[in-house]
Amino acid sequence: MPRPQYLTISPPLGGVVESTAYQTQPPYTCYSALNSWPKDSTYRDRITTRPGISNFATGGTTTAGAGPIRLLAEVNYSTVEETARYLVASSNGALYKLSTASGGWTAISSSLTVSSSNPIQGAPFGNKLFIADWEATTASTGGINNGVLGKLNRHSISGEIKTSGTRFDDVGLDWTTVCAAGDILVITSGNSKGSYIISAVTAAELTLPTTLSDETGLRYYIIDDPTMAQVVDTFIAPGVTDFGAGIGVSHVLSIISPDHLGPKFYRITAVVAGRDSLTVVELDGTSLAAQDGTIAARWNICRSAKVLDLEAGTLSIWEATAGRGSVPHGAKMVITWQDRMVMANDQINPHVWSMSRNGDPYDWLYGSEDLGSPVAGTNFQAGLIGEPLTALIAHNKSCLLFGAEDSIWLMRGDPMQGGYIERLSDDIGVVGPFAHTKTDKDATYFISHVGLYVMPSGCGDVPTPVSRDKIPAHGPVDWGSNDTHLAFDVVHNGLMLLYLETATHTFKSIWFDLKHGGFWPLSFSPKQHSRLFHWQPAAGRDGQKALGSLMFGGPSGEVSQLDGSANGDYGSSTAVSSSVVVGPIKVSGSQAQSAMVQEIQTVGEFSSSSGVVNMVVRVGPTAKVASTIIPGPGAGAVNLAPWTAGSVLTATTENPRVSGHALTLQILASAGHTDWAFDEACLTIAPLGKAR
Repeated sequence: MPRPQYLTISPPLGGVVESTAYQTQPPYTCYSALNSWPKDSTYRDRITTRPGISNFATGGTTTAGAGPIRLLAEVNYSTVEETARYLVASSNGALYKLSTASGGWTAISSSLTVSSSNPIQGAPFGNKLFIADWEATTASTGGINNGVLGKLNRHSISGEIKTSGTRFDDVGLDWTTVCAAGDILVITSGNSKGSYIISAVTAAELTLPTTLSDETGLRYYIIDDPTMAQVVDTFIAPGVTDFGAGIGVSHVLSIISPDHLGPKFYRITAVVAGRDSLTVVELDGTSLAAQDGTIAARWNICRSAKVLDLEAGTLSIWEATAGRGSVPHGAKMVITWQDRMVMANDQINPHVWSMSRNGDPYDWLYGSEDLGSPVAGTNFQAGLIGEPLTALIAHNKSCLLFGAEDSIWLMRGDPMQGGYIERLSDDIGVVGPFAHTKTDKDATYFISHVGLYVMPSGCGDVPTPVSRDKIPAHGPVDWGSNDTHLAFDVVHNGLMLLYLETATHTFKSIWFDLKHGGFWPLSFSPKQHSRLFHWQPAAGRDGQKALGSLMFGGPSGEVSQLDGSANGDYGSSTAVSSSVVVGPIKVSGSQAQSAMVQEIQTVGEFSSSSGVVNMVVRVGPTAKVASTIIPGPGAGAVNLAPWTAGSVLTATTENPRVSGHALTLQILASAGHTDWAFDEACLTIAPLGKAR
């Protein structure tokens, strides 16, 4: 009789790998896992359940609001009275600040709001946080021609175009008391919607320069000739019947007319529901030019960029100093680099980047000759990137990365001090504004459409793939969503990947272990995290509880973190459930041969005072059959001696008498226990010869 052989199954620290053939599962990897990862509560290399999640703030107001967290950022704050590092969060459009976990959240009182539907970025500068606020353009917020600026003289819904087609009247009105030749008639209903410069005015009627179809009961506006207007107070777009109730003082109007290059921005002070007009005033110190009041070539309404002043406790529109250009409102991205504020991907020019003056976030007047001048892709040699920008990454003090969907561009050095832009890759890009992070080794990790990549700390090193064919994602994945997040956790030495699964439209989480390079799917159900942020005010470990580390923004205003002292999530009495399927591992030379498992000894620890951790060995004629997860169909499954309450060192199952070609070890902590840890399993195998 052939001698027995001995097989040792080590913890699969290499994580889940699903892309290889069943027969060639890489060593030290597993077929599947959920809520398991490769370190125990004392940070030893053992497989166990991930820590629970607990709210970070414990005093005062413990949650920031009732809606999903859309902004997480930090501000280093220093005055003569206080030095602190504040965490800033947004929920339901409102902002909150937090200095310590025990201090509780403080609401920022303001009439302004930030987006409650999109993840947004903020960049610190001084004691302030500069916020790139945005929302997607809709039919009522932009992209339509023929918008008109000027001083509103009249609004009515009783206008009519007379028989000749060039004469306009409002019965009973003396037109000479309202307007003069050169003023603008804006018709916003009927077949004749549009803007018309009035040719002549009499008491009885207006003469138009164009023949129109006869219509009555038209809605119309009269706008002063902008060359004569002293105040800009109205914007009208004939193609829009209602700007929408969501537009208000937290938005700005931007207009690009045929006679100047960049947009001019106007503060919105009022919107009348059901009307196609806005009340606006000048913004950023600009003045109304005559050409702005004629037919505008292009217009857009976007959320204004904003400034949170922690010292004053105020939220305000981010305005440039008078005469110093315009802040690029509506941008999705903002970072601090080389002592400049850098913004990109605004809704009108998504391929353009812009930089403020060195040391001054309120100066955006491009074209100065000094070395600190503001600069943008439109006025920097070879600065225009031909694709919409998806990410701004401050790789290091000398290198700024511009991510696009299918390419990466690198700026070496300050653009006004000899810096230049070159293409780093034309095969891969960065999928979104939040799909990148830095580690404590100064490496940059980012997500492309083909997986996770890393770029070393040097300037210009080509990114290398980390996850090719490894990320365990089932079904179509919307990697390109603005909701795709990547963040570093220095305490647990790993990356958290958050992505949107297309089929279910739910958020999925994957942990990437930087020590061993493995991917571990996690589930935080019923919570679906909407924002991740790497906040390290005092990174470290105090017993089992992490200090600082990765912050999770939740769906109901929770800001939380992994907490080794918590068995459940968010205070739940039900501990986290976990499972791992180790293998499949071949126990015979080929599928034509069989082997019998004679004894199994599992080694690990289970220190709970109650409950069990179940283990199952499934042996099959093929690796595929052996990989069938319990309680799925398949022969050859045997329940091992369970780990019961107490500090388990070993548990032995003798003579299980299951045979086949390959096996898996399945650990099922379905009772929800986080205090188990798997060291190894030792098997005695007897070769049987030809499989029958």
